[in-house]
Amino acid sequence: MQIVEQLGKAGFACRVRRGVAEDEEAGGELVMLMMNQTYKQLITELGMPTVPTAEKLGTLYELVTGNQEFMIEGSGEGMVVVNPSSGPACSVTKWKIGAEANSTNLDYLDAMLQDIEANGETIFGSNAAKAKEMFMLMTRIAQSAKKVGPVKITAETCKKGTKNAGAAADAQAKYAEPMKSARSKFDDCETYFAKDRNPMGYAKLIADELLNSGDINIDKADRKALQEHVKNVLEFIKDDFAEYKKK
Repeated sequence: MQIVEQLGKAGFACRVRRGVAEDEEAGGELVMLMMNQTYKQLITELGMPTVPTAEKLGTLYELVTGNQEFMIEGSGEGMVVVNPSSGPACSVTKWKIGAEANSTNLDYLDAMLQDIEANGETIFGSNAAKAKEMFMLMTRIAQSAKKVGPVKITAETCKKGTKNAGAAADAQAKYAEPMKSARSKFDDCETYFAKDRNPMGYAKLIADELLNSGDINIDKADRKALQEHVKNVLEFIKDDFAEYKKK
């Protein structure tokens, strides 16, 4: 508790994490540190990669109204919401886009809208109109089936590596977001670079994840297309490997 109190005062978002079986060696207590602007600024200054930040930050109302287009269009899997944005007792919630499987959101949202119609001013006071607007937007998001889909990459569209004018610019651009998602599921790339001093092992790991998740689709029987797929992934991490070698 002393640690999280000090972190909270310094602007970090955190809480004590208790009762986790795998934490027995730590006495069942760990400090959970969540992403916020303070933490992001720190690790950015240390040269570490970070996740994208929402276009609009602020209250829940500002988050919903300011990022509705991103969510409705399915531009990502969703958002990770930390509340409050700093302090020693923060919570973290994943807000998924409508295309992600969910069996409860619409029911909860419908119930909230019915409550607002019946007792809006009692529940939200002068913010009743804003609450109705927010929950209606969240309903639109939950109903949207849009999602940035996987891209069909073939040997024909990836004849050359990007280093020499390369995979077509549109194909390269379509790798960008799936790459971010795939990389977030593993340790930082430097962990893998330290093991074999070669970026190829990490590139193959991410390339496999892209195919297994369905974020990138290629004909697995097309050996040349598979090779070009790995090359495309390698293009995204070669600068990270160069920085690692400098260190």
